[in-house]
Amino acid sequence: MLVTSELYSFALHCLGCISLPIYVFGTYCILLKTPSTMKSVQWTLFNFHIWSCSLDVGISLLTTPYVFFPALAGYPLGLLNDAGVAVAEQTFLIVAMVGIVYASALAIFESRLQVLMFANNYWHRVRTPFLVFNFAIGALFFLPNYLHVPEQNMAVEELSKSFEFIPNYEHIDLIFVLSVEPSLLLRTGVFALLPITFEIFAITLLTRRIIRQRSGMRMSKATARLQKKFHSALVAQLTTPVFIVFVPISYIAMCTEWRYHNQAINNFCLIILSVHGCISTIMMIAVHKPYREFTLRLLNIEVVYRPAKTRRHSRIHSMAVKSVLGV
Repeated sequence: MLVTSELYSFALHCLGCISLPIYVFGTYCILLKTPSTMKSVQWTLFNFHIWSCSLDVGISLLTTPYVFFPALAGYPLGLLNDAGVAVAEQTFLIVAMVGIVYASALAIFESRLQVLMFANNYWHRVRTPFLVFNFAIGALFFLPNYLHVPEQNMAVEELSKSFEFIPNYEHIDLIFVLSVEPSLLLRTGVFALLPITFEIFAITLLTRRIIRQRSGMRMSKATARLQKKFHSALVAQLTTPVFIVFVPISYIAMCTEWRYHNQAINNFCLIILSVHGCISTIMMIAVHKPYREFTLRLLNIEVVYRPAKTRRHSRIHSMAVKSVLGV
């Protein structure tokens, strides 16, 4: 059981080191193996990948937070702690990264919508402020809590009165109390991240609707089929890590509200958060054909595709590939 801080930090550090080559390989695929048909989403995909991997590294190696949920208290065991970085700054860094990951996922879906709505001048005018606003919310929603960190002697005393479950085998003298009102942080996070989640959902539905409406009208059936396939691949790639982040955060929110403590589950939730970028990278490689084929060639795995039945079918397919994503 990963209950003690020693076993927990060892597990996180091992996962962080194992995941690093996967992050680098994913970066290589995006930068050097993205075909022209995916250029419209290359840089938003790269942005999401970098922030997802940074969140992983931030949790597993840089901060390694050992937290006593439902109390917003604990201490870091990572490299930044060894470097003397204050715990409040480390906390702000990780929470801000979570918000930016959500905003980065929104940016990918918005870029797809922007390609499909290239004739909509209004959206072209508002898209930049829209994205800047969402990234600002994601990065700064924790700022009020960061600026109102309680005085630690008083906070630790209040913690000992309110929460009696702090394990006696841990380093009590190292505990940092982020807030004596956990529900305040919970409400702040819900207020900031739920709108971004709804925006992702709405843009996804709108994109599907536009593709469906244009199928057989402005675009051929082959092009529409490829558009739907690519959109489904993006949905699969992005919803998986977002769901992975959502599950432990939901548990943390519930145990904070119900004042339930289980240190093993607390540690496991943070371990899940620390590998979401790795899983996202694997999903990206698996669902996007150019990255998948490049990886299979490196592994010396041959993939055989059925040839086109007719010359006409082959020509239509080629034209569709060139026109997909609006490039």
